[in-house]
Amino acid sequence: MRALEGNQLEILEMQGEDVVVGAIWQLQDDGKTLMRWGIGRSPEGKSKAYTEFFSHP
Repeated sequence: MRALEGNQLEILEMQGEDVVVGAIWQLQDDGKTLMRWGIGRSPEGKSKAYTEFFSHP
């Protein structure tokens, strides 16, 4: 995990020396929304990009 600019964190999930998930997390809307986007790799070696939002009313 490492801090990026502003309110962003980068989290890399490793398997040995290989990155299997790379994600950026960002807190928005005065802490009411957490956004995550990145790319993950399946055990078969296929990559898939994703974006997720988590919000609190």
